[in-house]
Amino acid sequence: MKLEFHHINYVAEDVDRLHDFYTNILGLADIPIQSFPRPEATPLNLS
Repeated sequence: MKLEFHHINYVAEDVDRLHDFYTNILGLADIPIQSFPRPEATPLNLS
């Protein structure tokens, strides 16, 4: 049996620390937010 993860959702008070864990510990790369499709009802807000 092959186990696959499509997404995992974590709630964190320290987003910078969580980002550091994903990139520096797990070795995952950042994915530009523009790569995620969004319906018109939820416009991209980078402010």
